[in-house]
Amino acid sequence: MNPIDEPDAYRQTQLEQDAHVLFEVLDDCSLQPVVANGKRSEDTKFMWNSLTEQTPPTPRYVLDSIARLMLYVGSEVFTRATRLSSEEDRGAILASAIQQQLPEDIDLPMGLSRCVTQPKDDRPAIPLIMEFAATRLHFDGITKHEPKEQLAVVDDLISTGGTMNAQTHGIIEQTNHNIVGVVLVADKGYGGVERLQNTMGDLKGTNGRIYDPEPKVVAQLDLSGPRSQVSSLYLPDGETLLHDIRASIARRGREFIDNKKQVLLTEHLGRTK
Repeated sequence: MNPIDEPDAYRQTQLEQDAHVLFEVLDDCSLQPVVANGKRSEDTKFMWNSLTEQTPPTPRYVLDSIARLMLYVGSEVFTRATRLSSEEDRGAILASAIQQQLPEDIDLPMGLSRCVTQPKDDRPAIPLIMEFAATRLHFDGITKHEPKEQLAVVDDLISTGGTMNAQTHGIIEQTNHNIVGVVLVADKGYGGVERLQNTMGDLKGTNGRIYDPEPKVVAQLDLSGPRSQVSSLYLPDGETLLHDIRASIARRGREFIDNKKQVLLTEHLGRTK
């Protein structure tokens, strides 16, 4: 069931299960202060989870479910795009999963940004400052002077927004490409979405090469306590859907992932361990 070709059918038959998978992946995860350059941060927390840290290991159904949710909330972005752009660390596996879930008549070649690479004269590069480190972000899959493409930028969890801000600045300032929009899995609540929206709004106002400056996000996280909570789902009837997922887990327990024990309860949909 493809969320772009058949959004109504997807919503009626598949969306709830995909949202349940996402909830179990990102809710009740272990948190710890971010450590950068030997110093602990009391302002931001690192979250151990199956999607971005492979804790527990990432099954295929997690990537499939989350990719479908991203296609659903960002359908207009993906149908306008001619290429995908992400970062190599954690965004790469999501971009690949999105490619696999696209309708057959949509092909979006993928380019990745990375921090460690070999020098190349026509490769865009831009300084990157994030909560973990300060470095330079190099872009592969796009060059400085190639003809204009329409880029859909995707990533998993946004924290302070350092990577995504560098990504958008690099594309707009050092290439001919446009940004159709940004699609993210979840907002960790550290101001990254607001900073990115401001950056994209400023860039759009300056040169008009950003179609939609408002990032599309599937879920909101609350990391203020000892463990993560999925506090909102930006999906149709998201509040009701979130309530139903929590009620289901309260009645029957978790179906897919136990984040307290950091184990998979099932490796394949339909088969329980």
